[in-house]
Amino acid sequence: MIKKILLGLVVIVVILVVVIALQSSTYHVERTATINAPPAVVFAQVNDFHKWNVWSPGFGMCVDQFGIPWMVNCEEAK
Repeated sequence: MIKKILLGLVVIVVILVVVIALQSSTYHVERTATINAPPAVVFAQVNDFHKWNVWSPGFGMCVDQFGIPWMVNCEEAK
């Protein structure tokens, strides 16, 4: 009985290892939008952490005790 349980666990682990090994090592997310502004203005807006909440309302800004700025996701879970 124990041999069957151990064999089942080994088979599950082997299947899991094969599935993980076959996964892509990269992950890519892309969003597009049309913005009616010169590239320099758009870059200045998205390059400044303090302006991110203007163009990305789902994120907020906080600063930790060491003065390091962090972006925080403020969107509600769906």
